Amino acid sequence: MKAWIGSSVIALAACSTSGTQVPMGSAPQTQNAVYGAVKEMVIYSFPGSKQQLNPNPGNLLYYNGTLYGTTLQGGANSDGTIFAVTPSGSQKVLHTFNGAQDAFPGTTLAHVDGALHGTIAFGGTKDDGAVFTITTSGSFSHDYDFKGTPHDGAHPVAGVIDSGDALYGTTKYGGANDFGTVFRVTPLGKKKIIYGFGPGTDGADPFSCVIDVNGTLYGTTNFGGTNNLGTVFAVSAKSGQERILHSFAGGSDGASPLFANLTFFEGAIYGTTPSGGAHNLGVVFRVTPSGTETVVHSFGGTPDGAKPEGGLVAFDGKLYGTTSAGGANHFGTVFSVAESGTERVVYSFGKRPDGQNPSSGLTRVAGTLYGTTYAGGAHGEGTVFSLVP
Repeated sequence: MKAWIGSSVIALAACSTSGTQVPMGSAPQTQNAVYGAVKEMVIYSFPGSKQQLNPNPGNLLYYNGTLYGTTLQGGANSDGTIFAVTPSGSQKVLHTFNGAQDAFPGTTLAHVDGALHGTIAFGGTKDDGAVFTITTSGSFSHDYDFKGTPHDGAHPVAGVIDSGDALYGTTKYGGANDFGTVFRVTPLGKKKIIYGFGPGTDGADPFSCVIDVNGTLYGTTNFGGTNNLGTVFAVSAKSGQERILHSFAGGSDGASPLFANLTFFEGAIYGTTPSGGAHNLGVVFRVTPSGTETVVHSFGGTPDGAKPEGGLVAFDGKLYGTTSAGGANHFGTVFSVAESGTERVVYSFGKRPDGQNPSSGLTRVAGTLYGTTYAGGAHGEGTVFSLVP
C-alpha cells in the first residue's frame, strides 16, 4: 500500500509537470512583456540528488522572518524534508524523513506557540501517518499516530491548520468507509474524527486541508459527489454535521480539485481545479455558504495559464494564484483574478534558471508574494521565489 500511495501522491504533486522536458536556458525572466514589469526573483534553487528536490504543492508558512515548507522527495532515503529559507536566500534543512518511521510530509504546515505542526502520509505505529511537531531548531516528535480503518483516519497528505484551540486536517483514507476523514488534534495529542466520508454522493479522498470560517470547516474532495468528480463540503467543527455544497460536473464546470486549500473572500469560498472548464484546463470557482457555485474564470492555455493546482491568496482587492502550465513560455504563471472574473497573467515563468511549473499557492508577506515551483531553477529540481506584483 505504501508504494502505491506514495507513487500516486508524487505523481499528483507533479501532475502536469511530470514528464515535462525542462530545457537549459538563459537567466530568469524578470518581466512579463504583456503586462509590464514585475519583480520576480528566485530566492533558492533546490539542489536535487538525495538532498532536496521538488517542493510540495502546499503554501509556504511565514513565521518570524523565515519561510518554511516541505519537499515530497529528497533526504537520505528520498522520503522528504522540512526546510527553512529566509527571503534573502539563506536555507537550511530542519528535518529529513527516514522512511522507516515516517515518510512523505503533508503539503501544509501550521505554527502554534513557537513550533511548527504538520502531517506525514506514512509512519507512526500503524504506518498510517501521523501529526507531528517540529521546533525551529529541528527537534521533531509525533503528536498523534493514525490507526486507519474503520475507526480512525489514514494517510493525511494535506497537512494541518491551526484554529486556536486545536489543529484540523484531513486524511485521504480511513474512516468507517475508507473514503477519508476530517479530524481534530489538540496540543496534548488528543484526536477526534469529526467526520468520515461515506458512499453514494458524498465526497471521497480529500487531498486538500480545510479552512475554518466561524466554526465551519470547508474543504474539497478529489472524488465523490454526484458525478464522482469531487466536491466542496462544509462540516461543523462542533457537531460533525456535514453538507455537500457543490458536486463538480466537469465540462464547463471544474473537476477533481487537488491540493488547493480554499480561501474565504468577500463572503464566499474560492478555489481552483486543475481540470474542467471551457477548455478543460482548469478553473477558478466561487461557492457561497448556501451552495451556489459559479465558475469565475476558465483557463485557456498559452498565453493564459493552465492547470492550477494551488490555492488563492487575497491581495490588493484581488485573488492571486499560480498555474502549473501555460503562460507565454509554457512553464506556468502567476495570475490575478477579480471578483468580477477579470483575470490577467501577472508573470510567466521562463527558461532555467527561472522556476518552472508552480504547483503551490502563494504566501503574502506585506507587499510580496512567495511561492515554490516544482521544477526549474539552477538544478532543475524546483525553487522558492518571490514576486512583487
